[in-house]
Amino acid sequence: RSQALRKIICRRIEHAGGWISFEEFMQLALHEPGLGYYAGGPAQPGSRGDFTTAPELGSLFAQCLARFAKAAIADDERRIIEIGAGSGKMLRDMAGELTGLGVEGCEYLTVDTSARLTRMQDETLAEVAGFRRLNELPQNFQGLIIANEVLDALPCRVLRREEDGWRQRGVAVDEDGSFVWQSGPEAAAADSRRLGSRISSPGYETEINRQAEALVTSLCECLTDGVLLIIDYGFAAAEYYHPQRSYGTLRSYRQHRVTDDVLARAGECDLTAHIDFSAIATAAGKAGAQVHGFTTQAAFLLGCSFDQVFARATAATGDDQRSLARLSAEAQTLLMPQEMGETFKVLALVKGAARTLPGFCQADRSERLDA
Repeated sequence: RSQALRKIICRRIEHAGGWISFEEFMQLALHEPGLGYYAGGPAQPGSRGDFTTAPELGSLFAQCLARFAKAAIADDERRIIEIGAGSGKMLRDMAGELTGLGVEGCEYLTVDTSARLTRMQDETLAEVAGFRRLNELPQNFQGLIIANEVLDALPCRVLRREEDGWRQRGVAVDEDGSFVWQSGPEAAAADSRRLGSRISSPGYETEINRQAEALVTSLCECLTDGVLLIIDYGFAAAEYYHPQRSYGTLRSYRQHRVTDDVLARAGECDLTAHIDFSAIATAAGKAGAQVHGFTTQAAFLLGCSFDQVFARATAATGDDQRSLARLSAEAQTLLMPQEMGETFKVLALVKGAARTLPGFCQADRSERLDA
């Protein structure tokens, strides 16, 4: 499979005159039908896969999200969509917690492009009442939309500051047949304007994710009354384009090992880049949504009764030391700054009726999005 994908990429480069943008390379590596990492490759969250997401660590994360969901959905709009639902575990755990919180009759919907992951979702959520898988976004949706670790895996543009201005970075084929970086044409005018006000040092490389902005625009446009919750690793623009971050944020994940060699083993690795949350908030605003809150994952979970959820879970273990150790490790991974606690950010966008939402009262950083 990997060799077949490699041949497709090489042919695409040849037909394009010896160079394609990294955005196109990433699209092929991740989403080429039947061959890309997500579209037919080994993509699988959890300990047996290449990456671990917060919901795969246990149930604490999903139980806190359920408490957020209870506040986010009104009695007449008890619908939750998860975009890119992975194995389906988070939505299943949320459904169980919501039932315990007295929220009945909720619809649980998923939208995903990965054939392998949709099969996993069907199995995981088979016994969840109200589960339904969608092939596309609904129109005039009322309820809660969740995108957890979705935007970072969308193909992004890579740009480099040269002496004569910003240029696209892309991929060519070396004499030995390996994929190599190569600068290409001038960057789009809009991209140059965004970066020109922040960076002027030659040699600086960074990413712009227009596909992530387009997806958020689509999600906000389909949402008529409700909340869009985005959880991902990234920064506000002032930090994202900091002078010290001169090599960008692109990374490759394989068997829980991370490397910055994102051109190797196309189709066998997960490729990701951090998110510019300021750009996401701007795109959402143009689509009619308003920022309700922006904070770290740790602050968000603590604001969604993490202490209560953790105390209940530890009490349920009794004297089982292994279970207690597992819960403690899960909590540390979710909350500690050097783990997911500070690296991951949470952005809540709202449309329609005003809502009082938990998760942002302790350390709302919304003002940083405008810096």
